[in-house]
Amino acid sequence: MNPDTPGPAAWIAEPAGAAFDTAGWNARLARLYAHWRKIHPAPGVLPGRQHFSPFDLPEALPSVWMLDVQREPFRLKYRLIGTNMVRMIGGDYTGLWFDEARPQLLKAWPGLERYRLMVDTGRATWRKGKPTLTVDPYWHLSENVMMPLAQDGRSVDMLLCASVFYGHDGKVL
Repeated sequence: MNPDTPGPAAWIAEPAGAAFDTAGWNARLARLYAHWRKIHPAPGVLPGRQHFSPFDLPEALPSVWMLDVQREPFRLKYRLIGTNMVRMIGGDYTGLWFDEARPQLLKAWPGLERYRLMVDTGRATWRKGKPTLTVDPYWHLSENVMMPLAQDGRSVDMLLCASVFYGHDGKVL
């Protein structure tokens, strides 16, 4: 999928050198993204896990999930999965490799392009569209933001992610 082609099921990458316009985003996701931007230690330097305190945004925690990044070979490991996410994806995969926990996703996203772009460029991504991870058909839309973290400020070693889900009645989880 092309990250620069917005659409109902497309993901988009943060503009190079600029912030997303979060108008129209779910408020919880917009606050988390604004917080991620705020905790950058300096211009052009990515925040690391050491800069993110879950106590700063407790209302976001049920929707948060974090992935550890292994660069060679490229793999992702679930570090943390919030309670809303556990409910939506049908299990707690904390500590498991992404490809082992959810092998069907590699068929849908063979190159994991979205994740690779964040690791390679340090740019956040956003998506709103049909859920790809849910086990409950009641939830017909998902929205998420994924933001890179780098302990050294440059080399992405973790992804901070959050997702919300919309039911057919517009209710948000």
